[in-house]
Amino acid sequence: MRLASKPRMSQARTRTSAWAATSSSAYAANTYTTRFASAGRAPAVPALVALGQSPDFAARFVERLAYLIRLREAGTLRAAGPFAGMREGMYLVHAADEAAARRVLEEDPLYRSGFIERAYTVQRWLVAI
Repeated sequence: MRLASKPRMSQARTRTSAWAATSSSAYAANTYTTRFASAGRAPAVPALVALGQSPDFAARFVERLAYLIRLREAGTLRAAGPFAGMREGMYLVHAADEAAARRVLEEDPLYRSGFIERAYTVQRWLVAI
């Protein structure tokens, strides 16, 4: 997963940077779970189970969407989602430093429960435009 943050002009004292984190998922997301995510709301666990997800994954996925929505509302998360192959994804976040960017992924309920592989890459993103 990639974490990225870009400087916020509204923060005069605490500058944030752009960070990108990419990782592989231990599951293959499907178009239905991606559709729920893009709608900006967490689906109910039974709806995901009805689509073929395990109850454990469904519960963590619902927690994860709520987590990502909270980050977006707080101004931390700029974007998140899978790449076209649905096996890897990226977060783009506002973070003061690399450690803060890493915490965004490490506190993700899917990461904590092992549905996202432990190995991931974090890079600072230099925003040109």
